[in-house]
Amino acid sequence: MRPRCPNCGTTVSLDALVAHDAAREALAAAFRLSGPLGSMLVRYIALFRPESRELTMDRVARLLEELLPALQAQKITRNGRIHDAPPDAWVWAIEQTIAARDAGRLTIPLKNHGWLYEVISNWRPQ
Repeated sequence: MRPRCPNCGTTVSLDALVAHDAAREALAAAFRLSGPLGSMLVRYIALFRPESRELTMDRVARLLEELLPALQAQKITRNGRIHDAPPDAWVWAIEQTIAARDAGRLTIPLKNHGWLYEVISNWRPQ
């Protein structure tokens, strides 16, 4: 069985997914996130997929590992300033990022988390 992720396009057998250290760690990191943040994070990671190929599980794991400290601390650093980043800020920022992609204002595939961090730095609680 080779399921395809509807967000990132990756196809992999379930056996290989469970046996692959980076994939297992990436999935564990995503599942530790509660509520809508986990599913939004999967949609965000899909923005890193080149059009002509799939994301490797190593890349997915690396992208999630880069975000995890900021997600856990609920703070980001952008341009030398520290900004609060609770789960609501991440969800809002990912929604804004996806909307920017859909409107043609964002070039994909993304290379780093700079765009997302810039959006989060502009988040204001309701």
